[in-house]
Amino acid sequence: MAPNSHINGRLPICGVFASPGVNCSHAMIAQHGFGIGDHRVHLFDFDAQALLGESYPSLVAPTGRKLVCTIDRIRLNYENVLLQLVERHRMLEKIATLDELQPRMPAPQFQLMFNRWDNELRDYILAAEKRCRKFRMNHLPWSPVVGMWMRRLKLYKWLEAYCRGKVPDWRNLKRSCTRQGLRCPSSYTLDEVLLKIHSCMLNLEKERENAPKMRREHLQDRLDIARLRGDVASEQEIIRIIKREAEKAEYTRLRIFTGKPRSSPPVSVTITNSDGA
Repeated sequence: MAPNSHINGRLPICGVFASPGVNCSHAMIAQHGFGIGDHRVHLFDFDAQALLGESYPSLVAPTGRKLVCTIDRIRLNYENVLLQLVERHRMLEKIATLDELQPRMPAPQFQLMFNRWDNELRDYILAAEKRCRKFRMNHLPWSPVVGMWMRRLKLYKWLEAYCRGKVPDWRNLKRSCTRQGLRCPSSYTLDEVLLKIHSCMLNLEKERENAPKMRREHLQDRLDIARLRGDVASEQEIIRIIKREAEKAEYTRLRIFTGKPRSSPPVSVTITNSDGA
C-alpha cells in the first residue's frame, strides 16, 4: 500500500499508467517537502529500449521565438500586427455571431464551428509573431553597408532559384529587382547569378574586419539623431542596445572558454557489468 500523496491526506491518489510490456526497473516515492508542492514526488526508471527501440531520437534544442515581451518595440509590433489581422478578418464579429447562434444549433456543430474560428485565430497569432521581428544574419555586426550587401546576396539567391525553375510566380522578384536597381530577372543567366553571389560573399568577407567599427558608428549616429529629435524612448532603446552588445562582446568569448561545453543531452549511459565488461 502506497503512502498518502497529499501532505494532509490519508490515501494515495498519485500513480503512473504504463502500457503492457514497458519495464519499470526502479521506483521511488519521496517524502513530503522533497520537491515543490504539497504532494509526494514520484520517480520511475523505465527501460528506454522498451519505449524507444534500438535507435534513440536526436534531441535538438528548440529555436528561439521572435516574440520577446520584455522588449517594448517587439511587443508593440506584435500587438499592432495582430490587431490589424483581427480587424481585417472580422474575428470579433464572427465570434459574436457564433455566440448568438449557439442556442439554436446542435452542440457538435457549434463545437466544429468554434474550433474552426479558434484555428483561424491561432494562424493569425503565429503570423503576427512571424512579422513582429526580423532575425538578422549575426555572423557580421549589422550596419547600413553590411545590410546592403546582405540584401543584395539574398536577392541574388532568389534569382538563382528563379533560374533553376523553382520560382513559378516571379512578379515579386521583379519588383524587388527594380527596387534594388537590377535588371529584369529573365535577362539573367544562371552562371551570371552564381558569379554575382560569389562577388557578394567576397564583399561581405572584406567588410568583416571593419564591421564592428561600422556598427558602433551606426548606433552612435542613430543615438545623435534621436537626441536631436528629442525622442527619449528611441534614445533609451539605442543606449540599451549599445550596452547589451558591449557586454555580449566582452563576455561571450570568456563564456565559451570557461562555461559548460555545448552538446546534446545524453540519451544513453554505459555502465560496467558484474563481470567487468
